[in-house]
Amino acid sequence: MMKTNCKFLWLTALLVGMVLPLAAQDNAAAESAATVPFRWQKGDTVMLDHHYTRYLTGERISQWVYKVPHQILQVGTRRAPEGLLLGGIMSWVMPEGVILKGAAPREDGSVPVPQDTSVQTPASAPAPVENIPAESTVVEQQSADQPSAEAVSVPVQQEQPAGTETAKPAKAPVTEVAAEPSYTITRQPAKSNYHRFSIGVHGGYANFLPTTTGMINAKGGFDAMLDLQYAYYWTKFGRSVDLGVLTGLSFGYSQGGVRAGSAFDETQTVADILYTLKADAVRETDRQLQLELPVMFALVCDNGLFFNAGVRLMLPVYTPFNRTVSNPDLTATFLNLSSDNNRVTIPNTVFTGRLEDNQLSHKGKSANQWSLNVMLNVELGYEWTLSSGNSLGLGAVLNYCPRSLYEDRTGDGHIMNVEAPTADGVPARVTLTTSATEAYATKLGYVDAGVKLVYHFNFPKKFNLEK
Repeated sequence: MMKTNCKFLWLTALLVGMVLPLAAQDNAAAESAATVPFRWQKGDTVMLDHHYTRYLTGERISQWVYKVPHQILQVGTRRAPEGLLLGGIMSWVMPEGVILKGAAPREDGSVPVPQDTSVQTPASAPAPVENIPAESTVVEQQSADQPSAEAVSVPVQQEQPAGTETAKPAKAPVTEVAAEPSYTITRQPAKSNYHRFSIGVHGGYANFLPTTTGMINAKGGFDAMLDLQYAYYWTKFGRSVDLGVLTGLSFGYSQGGVRAGSAFDETQTVADILYTLKADAVRETDRQLQLELPVMFALVCDNGLFFNAGVRLMLPVYTPFNRTVSNPDLTATFLNLSSDNNRVTIPNTVFTGRLEDNQLSHKGKSANQWSLNVMLNVELGYEWTLSSGNSLGLGAVLNYCPRSLYEDRTGDGHIMNVEAPTADGVPARVTLTTSATEAYATKLGYVDAGVKLVYHFNFPKKFNLEK
C-alpha cells in the first residue's frame, strides 16, 4: 500500500512539472503580444489639438479642421520622419498636434497604447487583443504636468475556463468607448511667433517733386534700391493674419530733375543793363545716392498676401547734377541810353557779354546732400513658401514725401551769372553755372513707385514636405 501511494505521488509530481512550464510559457507569450509601445500607423483616426495652430509647411490651420476626424495616410517623409499626412485636408502635421480617436488593427493583434498616457480598462470586459475597430480606444487623458514615459506596456488579463487550471487566452469581445478624444498632448506646442531676415530689390518711377515757378517744371526719373530687412511676427490661434514689425537698411540710387521748353525766359539787371536769356530748352538731371531706414507695421495673411506700412527715413549722401541749355539767345538792353519805346539792344556781343558753347553744359553737386527726408511707405504683394523652408515675395511699393527738409536759401531764380562791362572798356562776363533746381526750386519732396522682389529667410523654416 505504501509503495502504491509513492508511485501515485511520483506520477502526480511529474505531470505538474510538465504542465506548469507550458502554462507559464503561454501566459508570457500572450502578455508579450499584448504589450507593445505605441507607434502611429497608417489608418489611425485622429483629430487635431486646438493648441496646434500651424501645419508643418507653415500655413495656419483653419478652425473647421479641428472639428472633424482625419485618417492618417502616411507616416514619415524624408524631411520630417515623424510627420503625419492626414487625409481629407492632405496636410502634414507633427505627432504632438493630434489626438487619437481610433486605432487601426495592428499586424500582431496587440493593443496600441499611445505614449505619455495611462490605460483605463472597463471592469465588465477584458481588454481587447485583436480585431480592433477604428473607433475603439482604451486610453484616457493624462494630466499636463505628468512627465512623459519612453513607452507604456499594458498586460492583458485573460479569463480562465471553469474547471481547468491552465488554458490559452481566448479572444475577447471588443469594448467600444465612443466618447471624447482619449489621447491628449502633454507637451507644449511649438512657439508660433517667428523671425524673418530678408534681402530684396525694389525700383521704378521716381520724382523729387520740386516746388518751382511755371517756367520750370519737374522731370521724373527712376530709382533702384537694395533692401536688407528684419521682421518679427506674432501669431494667435484663430487669427488668419500674422502681425509684426519690420526694420532694416536700404541703399540705392534715384534720379529726377527739372526742365523748361521754349517758354524759358530769364532776365537780370546789372549796372543799368537788362540781360535777357531765352532758350529752346533747359534740362537738368538731379541724381542722388541715398540711405533709407524703414520702420513699419507688417502683416502676412494665411493665403500669402502681405502688407507693410510705416515710414522711411531717407538720407541723400551724394547729390550730383547735370544741366544743359539748348540754343540760347542772350541780349543786353541799356536802360540809361533808351526810352521805353526806343531801347538800345545789343545781342550776344563780347563787350555786352556772350555765351560760348562750352558754357551750355554744366556738372555740379546740389545742396540737397545730407538733408533728411521722412517718407510715408506702403508695400503690398504676395509671397510663396519654397521647398527650402524660406519664402519668395513679389509686390508693389510706394514711397511719398510731401516736403523734405531741403529748403533753398541761396537761389535767386537765375542760372545766369553776369558781370557788367565797366566804363574803362572791360567787357562783360556772362556764365551759366548754377543748378536750375537750386535756382528755381524753393522746396523739394520725393515720390517713387515700383515693384519689389524679396527673398525671406524664415526662422523656424516652413518646409514643403511634398518635394
